[in-house]
Amino acid sequence: MVFQVLVVDPSPVARAALAELVRAAGDGIDVAELVSPAGRGGGTVGLDPNLIILTESTPETIAATRTAYPPAEIVVLGLADDARYERRALEAGADRYLPRERAPDELSGLVREVAGLYS
Repeated sequence: MVFQVLVVDPSPVARAALAELVRAAGDGIDVAELVSPAGRGGGTVGLDPNLIILTESTPETIAATRTAYPPAEIVVLGLADDARYERRALEAGADRYLPRERAPDELSGLVREVAGLYS
């Protein structure tokens, strides 16, 4: 089974960097990149991600992503290591919140952890 990760960020440079971090987490990981989580009733036709990494943490974006991809694990890479932002993201439908400054160190482990749930 292929583990599919969707990286969503408006910046092509940020998407590429995140995609490389995800690919480095292990074999058998398919990475797709999108500017926004739009399409299939909100999602994109042909994508069935197990994990979605969002860099936009507005409640509307998180809720739209949850609606478009109900079974996917959603991780928000937030701007601040602040409990208020984390609580807001989780209340909007994210499964996890990871401050961006910790992301390079923790993202690979998180991807491996979630991928392990699907193996």
